Amino acid sequence: MKYDVLFNGNTTEGRRIADVKMKLNVVLKMSPEEIEKMFTGEPFVIASDIDLEACEKLIKIGKRCGAIFYIQKQETNKVKQAAPVEAESDFEKSAPGSPGRVSDKSRGLVLLDEEEAFSVRAPKFQDQNYIGSVADMLSGFELFEKLDSDAVKTVITYLRLDRFPDGHVIMNSENLKRTLYIIVNGKIEMLDQSENVLSFLGKGEVFGEMTLFAKQPPPFKSRAVDPATVLYITADSFKTAAERIPALEKNFVRIVANRLTTLSLKSRVKDDDRIQGDLAVFSVDRLFEKLNEEERTGTLVLKSDNKSAYITFSEGVPVNARLDGKRGEDAYIESFTLKTGSYNFIFELTNEEKNADPIGNFDQLMGKGMARLSQANKDFLNTKMPGF
Repeated sequence: MKYDVLFNGNTTEGRRIADVKMKLNVVLKMSPEEIEKMFTGEPFVIASDIDLEACEKLIKIGKRCGAIFYIQKQETNKVKQAAPVEAESDFEKSAPGSPGRVSDKSRGLVLLDEEEAFSVRAPKFQDQNYIGSVADMLSGFELFEKLDSDAVKTVITYLRLDRFPDGHVIMNSENLKRTLYIIVNGKIEMLDQSENVLSFLGKGEVFGEMTLFAKQPPPFKSRAVDPATVLYITADSFKTAAERIPALEKNFVRIVANRLTTLSLKSRVKDDDRIQGDLAVFSVDRLFEKLNEEERTGTLVLKSDNKSAYITFSEGVPVNARLDGKRGEDAYIESFTLKTGSYNFIFELTNEEKNADPIGNFDQLMGKGMARLSQANKDFLNTKMPGF
């Protein structure tokens, strides 16, 4: 049995259409014109004549982009297929059939899987309709504050897009990339040379701002905590854009000033106010209770052996959690099993996390976490004392 995968413009709740279009542009390797056709409300064929396993893979990819794809048996499909997409750039010329790709020969369409899409670099934005969609999204970002629509569209022509997988180091002290990055989606951690977390950045925020003036590599590194989508602009291109649009330079200067002020305030934090130490001395469950009782806001970073956990709290309530491949409640509960290593609490949230919903009731999560810890202890004893 063969199936088709279709899309009628429906997106997951809370996703901005401009964000979804940008991600689909990267993953589906389609032209901006074809992306626009997908959102007319009419059924649009993503792929046809493929097996159920390939369909399920595409459904997952669509979900990651915020798009709701659906499956239809081929013999009942009467949807007129779109014309083949001609490859007009390096972004679209990647050969079909590479490992990890799903190819629909009837449309000439090449779909990238999630991991492969992270490494793709898109060309400069040129299509005016697509530029308009991107401009709508960027208008809410600090760097573009109070810029009129034409100014934002002008800046976009200098931007390029990239995606990075979880754990990818984007900038470090070993090489100088005079580039400004704008986070479209995901979360970035800034670390010092000792791998201590300095801050977290999220959607709408920028990093790499100091490299535009630097002659030496920065004394820090930036790393993707979650899969991240960014727009970037080189120093020379930014200089040209700023000369054309004075308001852009004004916003940039304000961002740099605010960043320096924040760093200065952090350096003055007294040792007694810091929440950092050894997990063997202060356990995870006690840390969670402390953060809840004191209604703390920020991200708790746990480092244990080869594992790293990031637990985010808003006024003492957990709103996000990540531990290796786990997310949300599963990650939060699993973090109770980390017994050795270090912890460090960063007193800030990304813009998206400030409005995030709790991942669960605190007391109930504590109960589940303690039960998981008890099971982990029993499993450990069984390895040392079989039959215990």
